[in-house]
Amino acid sequence: KAVVSTQSTGITEGKKDADGRLFYLAMQNQEYSFTMFMLQAKWAVSVIKGILQVPEREVCVQEAKRMYADNANITDPIKEVDSQTEYVRQIAGDLNYTANLDCSQLFREWLSHKYADITTYRDHSHVSLHTGAVSPVHPVPWLYCFDDSLKGYVNACDGV
Repeated sequence: KAVVSTQSTGITEGKKDADGRLFYLAMQNQEYSFTMFMLQAKWAVSVIKGILQVPEREVCVQEAKRMYADNANITDPIKEVDSQTEYVRQIAGDLNYTANLDCSQLFREWLSHKYADITTYRDHSHVSLHTGAVSPVHPVPWLYCFDDSLKGYVNACDGV
């Protein structure tokens, strides 16, 4: 079963939707930036190659309407994370993509740091979902780190 979304169909009556031949890959205010783009692209390519089949237009329209309605219930950043996590899982499931992509706990932790202090939330360390490695804390607080070059980062972290 392929993900049903507005990626392949329009939902506005009387508007051309390219008969499901147009893919719109984008989103805003996303937590899963690269991951979501990667999966959407793989999904679109799988449809183009005939690996996945897009459901009938009316099924797609109903699913898009359901997703829009669900978005009305996203009233805080945690619900946004949960919604995007579910969407990423849905696309990954269609593709039989088995890697663990659920970063929701990491995003919740990041958000808690952000709410605790907007000026220091970027100064925290996190555990990699994939390796379990703990990232080092940059020795210069983000608010005062004006050198964003690779050389500047490596030099500041030398010995950390």
